[in-house]
Amino acid sequence: MKKYISILLIFLTVASCSSDEEGAKGKLLAKAGDKELYSSDIADLLPSGLSAEDSLERVKVIVDNWIRETVILNKAEQELPEKAKDVEAQLEKYRRS
Repeated sequence: MKKYISILLIFLTVASCSSDEEGAKGKLLAKAGDKELYSSDIADLLPSGLSAEDSLERVKVIVDNWIRETVILNKAEQELPEKAKDVEAQLEKYRRS
């Protein structure tokens, strides 16, 4: 467990170092399909005053949940018939009528 936390700590330490390439979004934490999760996306989800170990665990949980939800959503979208994918256009057509 300590080894895992150490590896995660190193990863987040490197992730927290900003560079010109990262831009305003921050460090890329995860990618699932064509979706990307950046450190700026989760900054508001981390309460202040947490220890480093608690912060790392919280980031891990957030990233794991995001990946799981994104993969499930992508799979659901692939399984959805084309007609059902066009719900937004159907709603707009209904609103205009």
